[in-house]
Amino acid sequence: MKIAAFLFAFILTQMVDDPSVGPTPVRIAGQTHGRVAFMPGLPEFKPVSRWIVAERLFAPIPVPDSCGVVHVCFGLDREGGQKVVIVSIRRDSTVSMDNVNVDQTAGDTLVCTTAPRLLPSNESRFPLELRIVPSRHEFLFRWTLAKEDSLNPGGLPVPRSTLISVGKDFPDFEVNLLKGGKLNLGVSRGRICVLNWWWTRCGPCIAEMPGLNTLVKKYKGRVDFIAINPDPIKEVRAFLAKRTFNYQHALTDTSGTTMFGSSAPRNIVLDRAGIVVFDESGGSTDSYKIIESVIQRELSK
Repeated sequence: MKIAAFLFAFILTQMVDDPSVGPTPVRIAGQTHGRVAFMPGLPEFKPVSRWIVAERLFAPIPVPDSCGVVHVCFGLDREGGQKVVIVSIRRDSTVSMDNVNVDQTAGDTLVCTTAPRLLPSNESRFPLELRIVPSRHEFLFRWTLAKEDSLNPGGLPVPRSTLISVGKDFPDFEVNLLKGGKLNLGVSRGRICVLNWWWTRCGPCIAEMPGLNTLVKKYKGRVDFIAINPDPIKEVRAFLAKRTFNYQHALTDTSGTTMFGSSAPRNIVLDRAGIVVFDESGGSTDSYKIIESVIQRELSK
């Protein structure tokens, strides 16, 4: 057994790249990811060794000094299943460990999303997308909410807790329009904008649609109405073929869930300057009433 473990570690050291070089850029679906080679072993944090017991690999993700050190760990658990763990060692020496679920498998690639805590005495989480490629002993990463940065493949961490906040500019966030083209929700168009985050299988989302449609009919031309959905395009088209929802429709991926949250619906109103003036989760047949009061207030300014 010891000989086998030694050979495994030796082979890996011959196969992986030099991790000191830093991540190299890889484009996937129009977004830049950082490519990092795994090293054999695990970081010096004993609890992770209880989760990953065999074929252990790890590598750090470059982050600002204020975030300490972030390690991506991969290997097999006691049942022989593949395991992904994030170990965040903060500057104050506190450590957090996140067990990462695999969202989907594409060939030999494990696609995962997580949001580790990076800052001392702060519960803010930083959304992260990982693509683990075991056969190549490497992974790709992208800080989900980061802007494109040619100097930092994969971007730098952006906390989820500061994304959408009343009184602040809506952050840069690009969506794909259902009818074609792209739209950056963070770019002010000089008009009030009402955003709706919804899912095709969401009961409260469906319940509030008739009322939202009345707002479109009443304020169309003076207010923009945009609905954002993370479901597959076929499901969205099939839904809209059966039900009436008169907003302009846009699609997003897992980054949308990171931005708007893991529950729906969520209604947000932006003023003419693109500043968030209303943000409320949950929906009912009366949702449109409070949204209309915000629209009227903003139109009167």
